[in-house]
Parts: sequence; C-alpha cells; structure tokens
Amino acid sequence: MTPDEPVWSTLARILRRWYFVYLASWLGGIALFLIGVTTEKGLVAYALMILGGILFVGSLVVYVICMVYAYRVQAALNSAGLYKPGAWQVIVAALILNPAILGFYVPLSVLLVTHRIRQDTGVW
Repeated sequence: MTPDEPVWSTLARILRRWYFVYLASWLGGIALFLIGVTTEKGLVAYALMILGGILFVGSLVVYVICMVYAYRVQAALNSAGLYKPGAWQVIVAALILNPAILGFYVPLSVLLVTHRIRQDTGVW
C-alpha cells in the first residue's frame, strides 16, 4: 500500500486475491469430485471424491472471508462518496444467494464496481 492509495483500493486488492482463492478451491473441489464420480469405482475414485468434497467445503470458509472484504470495500466506497448503495446489500446478498451455487456473484460485482470507479477516478 502506498501512502496515496485510498483504503477502498487496498481492500479491493485484498478482496481480489481472496476471490481467486475462492474460485480455485470452489471449482477445483467440484472438478475433483466429478472426476472421482466418473472414474471406475476404486480407491482412487473415492479419494478424489473425498478430496473434492473437502476442497469444496473449504471454499465456503474462503467465501466468508470474501464476503467480509466485499462488505469492507463497499463500506469504504460508500463513506468516500464514490458509490451510493450501502454495504448492507453485500450481507443481504450473501445470505440470500447460495454460496455453493451463486457465491461467486457478490464479490465479483463488488470487484467490477471498484474497477469502474478506478477507471473513473484514475486510481490504480
């Protein structure tokens, strides 16, 4: 973080890193589970299904971290006067949307908003 970098920009950078970890563990868990299901029954297939399940459930922990940072980014943008909607919308969306199916949408939308604001303000 540079001294001139706004708080929301720093938080958005952290959110982006956690979001990629979330996507990798979420998609990796689904992929390993499906590979295990489609292979012939045996020790390797069961190991892949268990590993995929563990990775998928672990992605939900990372999802919570993403939601915390998405909330903090949205709150920082709101307090800076750069984005009108409040941070409470992140919490409501996180509770309504199923994190196992649509969990990728909330942090992605916050990251897209910060990208647009970065373009408008020239903060990189």
